[in-house]
Amino acid sequence: MDKKLIEQGVRLILEGIGEDISREGLLRTPQRVADMYEELFSGMDKDPSVYLEPLFDEDHDEMIIVKDIPFYSVCEHHMVPFVGKAHIAYVPNKSGRIVGLSKLTRVLEVVSHRLQVQERLTTI
Repeated sequence: MDKKLIEQGVRLILEGIGEDISREGLLRTPQRVADMYEELFSGMDKDPSVYLEPLFDEDHDEMIIVKDIPFYSVCEHHMVPFVGKAHIAYVPNKSGRIVGLSKLTRVLEVVSHRLQVQERLTTI
């Protein structure tokens, strides 16, 4: 992520809407926005499948579900944030190997920290 380029873009937006970018309240705004974008889009270059690695042998054969996982993301069409709650479920493989529940929430965090459409989040 090129934070300097983002800062330049934020300055242009502020000027474009008629703001005085030398105004005290806006002096560090481009930097703050670049820092925020770094966090919001921290999943862009991460592979969520790495969080599904170690699998544990538990001989488990029933569906596993984690409900009401809060998340936020940013719509790629309008760059507007959206929030929601996700439910993730899976059935262990034939040998009964499982993934820790915290790994499922980590996968959601990685994929939601990208420009996104809501429908794509449901297929990851």
